[in-house]
Amino acid sequence: MLWPLLHNQVPDQHAGGQGGDGALVSSWWKGYVTSNEAFASTVRQSLRAGDMVWVHSHPLLLVPSALRQLLQGLLASHVIGFHLFEYARHFMTSCRRLLALGENVGAGPAGGVLSIDLGSRRATITVSHVGIDCEVIRHRLGQPEVAQQREALVNRRPDLRGRTILGGVEMLNKQQGVALKLLAFEQLLAHQLAETSSGPRCPHQSTWFS
Repeated sequence: MLWPLLHNQVPDQHAGGQGGDGALVSSWWKGYVTSNEAFASTVRQSLRAGDMVWVHSHPLLLVPSALRQLLQGLLASHVIGFHLFEYARHFMTSCRRLLALGENVGAGPAGGVLSIDLGSRRATITVSHVGIDCEVIRHRLGQPEVAQQREALVNRRPDLRGRTILGGVEMLNKQQGVALKLLAFEQLLAHQLAETSSGPRCPHQSTWFS
């Protein structure tokens, strides 16, 4: 329910979006609250004094509140992380407009520090961009176990020997761009096939997908 909402993809009734008329919102919210309460209840049973609880991503936004009995959802946490500054800015704006909470941008060791002023304390807002560390990937690809797995795959599929193998791990939802990645692979292969048929690649021709 919250995944499309948090990515500016609110169902639109006029565009034929499912739930755009609000008919499904009530049942969605009830299920969301129930799942968060069940998760929080399970965590409470295993908590010990001094434990730190990591609440990850949007499916569990109500868990911090249920565990600490503070303010609603995310603001019960001490540190709230977002992938993009745009998301952090939307969150801070919502806190200011809907909850009348002050925001702060201060200097820190790594630059500006974002936070929400809750009176007795501040909730720190962090922005951690998602990306691929090429050096880490290269290092891991050079590990012996990777070579063993590759060899095992080729032994199962002898027809793959000498070919380039493209692999990936994907989360199957609309926001992850799986369809676009598959389309890029398709165009890459079509481009490669066309160049193989027409001869060497010229410098002025279109670039490869990566």
